[in-house]
Amino acid sequence: MSTWITAALRNEQLFSLAELNQEIRRKLKKYNEANFEKKEGSRLSLFLEEEKPLLAALPAAHFELAEHRTATVQFNYHIAVDKMYYSVPYRYIRDKVDVRITDTTIEVSKNEILNSTINTRGRR
Repeated sequence: MSTWITAALRNEQLFSLAELNQEIRRKLKKYNEANFEKKEGSRLSLFLEEEKPLLAALPAAHFELAEHRTATVQFNYHIAVDKMYYSVPYRYIRDKVDVRITDTTIEVSKNEILNSTINTRGRR
């Protein structure tokens, strides 16, 4: 497809990026609406009839990279993450807990049960 569009635009003289984008959109629309040579329909009709109904909605929450670690809860019921201390429920003293670290939160869980969510916005 990109080769087809590039070939179609090779002799065109365009003076701005906006003009180039407009021509690319025009050629892409023409490419998608063109009928197949060996079967019925076009790329656009195939998408609208077969693929579009199967698309799922995007998740409500944005994807966020996370780092997973294990920490031991100290006697003062805190865990150390990147030289910062965060409190967790006292019943986990001396236990190992799972820590999920993102740019905005630190989540502490034990046996796959979430116990603490700490907002770190502006602190890390």
